[in-house]
Amino acid sequence: MTHTVDLGDGEGPGLGRLLARWPGRWRPHQTIPRIEARMDPRARGTSAWREVCGWPAGNALPLPWPSVLAAPLHRAILGHAALPLHPAGLVHVRQQITRHRLVAEDTPLTLRAWVEGHRTVRAGGEIDLHTEARLD
Repeated sequence: MTHTVDLGDGEGPGLGRLLARWPGRWRPHQTIPRIEARMDPRARGTSAWREVCGWPAGNALPLPWPSVLAAPLHRAILGHAALPLHPAGLVHVRQQITRHRLVAEDTPLTLRAWVEGHRTVRAGGEIDLHTEARLD
């Protein structure tokens, strides 16, 4: 079963609501359903983010910027009732970003994120959170 959340161009759940959710305990070999979230963000704050993070000014979006825009999607997924994990116990283990071409700052994007793939590890459970940015 797939659970889908559409945020439009909204912000998603706040951090307080996200952390207040208590799903119980994840059990090894428990199935985690596919949870998807979509949004059409409006790029705002790129220049301030560039300055804080040390990215040079330019016409193309910085490589990690779509991931920054996707934060509301990630909050919506991690706060979804179908996810049997508490967000406060999650640890970011690794990240891989692939850019197929440069994207101008004013290009409309559609962002989609989903949980698909999980495994039992010594410290508990590990999930795969995917994020995709597409040009409109």
